[in-house]
Amino acid sequence: MRNRIAAASAGGNGSNPKTRGAPRKNMDVVRMHADEGIAYHLRDTYRTIARAFQVEGESLDVDTDIGVWIFLRSFLREEGLTLKELTARMGLMQPGASAALKQMEHRGLVTKIIDPEDRRKVRIFLTPKSRELLNALMPTAAKVLQQALSGFSKQELSSLFEFLDRIRANFAVGTEMGAGKPGTIGVAKATRASRVGRARPGAG
Repeated sequence: MRNRIAAASAGGNGSNPKTRGAPRKNMDVVRMHADEGIAYHLRDTYRTIARAFQVEGESLDVDTDIGVWIFLRSFLREEGLTLKELTARMGLMQPGASAALKQMEHRGLVTKIIDPEDRRKVRIFLTPKSRELLNALMPTAAKVLQQALSGFSKQELSSLFEFLDRIRANFAVGTEMGAGKPGTIGVAKATRASRVGRARPGAG
């Protein structure tokens, strides 16, 4: 019994038959330390940017966080989106987005209006309060983004966004926009050039 347990822990003949034939490189990925994983680095990077955003916002005496900013920023190009349209654009799950929107509605940052042409749909709009908040946070977002991307060339930024797009594409199963299968990043690729071009001076 002890020999079988030792063999299993060492990945020998006593290992799980389901993983016995797994490629070596896959097993190496599993054995990576937590701080070597891509999820760790992405989360840590996001938290670093979020903390910087919070600090800058506090210096302006603005009561918000990066989560609220990301939601409000999604309305810059188009308002009147439904919850389904908004979550698809932001890549979020509807339950989480719905809860966040309820909090923002309670704070007077968004308002919901029934679509007069299709009363089954509820469309979401910004309020005057949220527009003021957006204007106040624009310089903060630009400053944080500039700091985050300091020292990157346009080519490096393009490669960075492409790599992130490819990671998302590996998990996607298809969307209404036609992108989704591994390696299919047409929608993201179409917007990458403009995104890189405005990365330094624009808002995050």
